[in-house]
Amino acid sequence: MTMILDNAHLVPKTWADGPLRNCYVFNPAIVLFRGRFILAYRVVTPDGVRRIAICELEAASLQPKSETIVPLSDLIQNGGQWHADPRFCVFGDRLYLHYNDGSRAENQIYLLEIDPGSLAPRGPARPLALEGPHQPIEKNWLLFEHGGDLLAVYRITPHTILHVELDGNGPVRCQRMVETPWNAAPYAERHGEPRGGTPPVAVDGVYYAFFHSSYFC
Repeated sequence: MTMILDNAHLVPKTWADGPLRNCYVFNPAIVLFRGRFILAYRVVTPDGVRRIAICELEAASLQPKSETIVPLSDLIQNGGQWHADPRFCVFGDRLYLHYNDGSRAENQIYLLEIDPGSLAPRGPARPLALEGPHQPIEKNWLLFEHGGDLLAVYRITPHTILHVELDGNGPVRCQRMVETPWNAAPYAERHGEPRGGTPPVAVDGVYYAFFHSSYFC
């Protein structure tokens, strides 16, 4: 089944300066949480600013419920000026969203707890702080729950898993747990460097995730 969502039905009215066709909506994330489908997505407005909006979808048609659309970026505290590439994470019975601040030089990933009723943030955004060496461009971490712990895929090659510690109110401390080298060169030579895409989902004891790859021009 192919679903097509109209930009005009997704852009918060407070962000529309002129025709809605001049706004770009892409790179969405979807989660089923407490029986509701929730969609988060990047909106680029004519001024070039990257923002994130969030809404609930109709269960049958998967079309947005217009009355639930929240201009999430307007409500984020201490979470950077630009917001891009939202991804959901369910940990216990709590809903989180993580995103990056869109910088092309040296960026930051933030974690935000979402109120499942209002779809508004629960408190300020918290930066994810990796202990030890890290990449200047951080965009594709994939958070997931495993055995009661919150983990993250940091890199695909070498395959690097982090432990994410939510205690406290400041930066979220992340530590390397496992780093497994493997030869991705044959793939990368044809298709580009493997990068993260969707959070891992457990199926019959095995985790599956989509990824993408990118060429440097």
